[in-house]
Amino acid sequence: MTARPTSALTLVAVGAAGLLSAGIAAAVGLAAGGVSVLAVASAGVAGMAWAGSLVWAVLYTARRAAAGAMPAAAPVDPDTASDPAPWFLGPGRPTAGPVTASLPQIAAPDSAPPPARPPVTPAGAAMLAERTGLEERTADAAASALEITRTVPPAARPADRFVDAPLLAVLTWDDGTRMAVYGRTLYGRNPAVEAGTVSVPVRDETLSLSKTHFEVGGGATGAWVADRHSTNGTVLVRGAARHPLVPGRPAALRGGDRLELGDRAAIVDLAS
Repeated sequence: MTARPTSALTLVAVGAAGLLSAGIAAAVGLAAGGVSVLAVASAGVAGMAWAGSLVWAVLYTARRAAAGAMPAAAPVDPDTASDPAPWFLGPGRPTAGPVTASLPQIAAPDSAPPPARPPVTPAGAAMLAERTGLEERTADAAASALEITRTVPPAARPADRFVDAPLLAVLTWDDGTRMAVYGRTLYGRNPAVEAGTVSVPVRDETLSLSKTHFEVGGGATGAWVADRHSTNGTVLVRGAARHPLVPGRPAALRGGDRLELGDRAAIVDLAS
């Protein structure tokens, strides 16, 4: 702050003038015949003004004396300097400086590597392989059963056309499916429908069977099999001998005969 132009002598003069005014007011009151209320009030106000001016003069004189002993302050940059201390604090008082502390930097957490997987012991690997194999076999069996259920009628059940007919033979396929034969039955991927016959589709993923591949029937002389002009033919295996069938010509069946039809095969069991 800059120095005030008022001097201590001026303040003392103002106090003396106030005191003189109080005396004059008191004298006028006495001359009027006694001390009036106005005179007393004026005297009190003048005395308070004089006392205040005297105290102010003493404090200001001490301030000026201390300021004269201090060296001149160097010029500072208003953008970086802190606010100066108020003039009434005096020298040596602590002042607030510029805030230089910054917030603590929080380090980003280190990305920890994923925990190592425990080593697989031989016993654990064997159990895992066994479980995986079991699940695969179960899924394959379920799919096969579903496919057979969709395409193959239940085994050992006479068709509606042969409800009263005796059992002629039972075909056991290479996937374990059993089909009972009670009369003329056509087999293939999608066998044709003919009068006096029953059509039974056979599962064939490799398409090695013809739509109507072969038929099985029977009569007084026993059960027989005939190829229906299939693309890959029908082979009757009896013991060590293989007999390719002539299309359209029936061949007698015996128990234990094996029928090879493309990529599929079936064993013949005759009714006793």
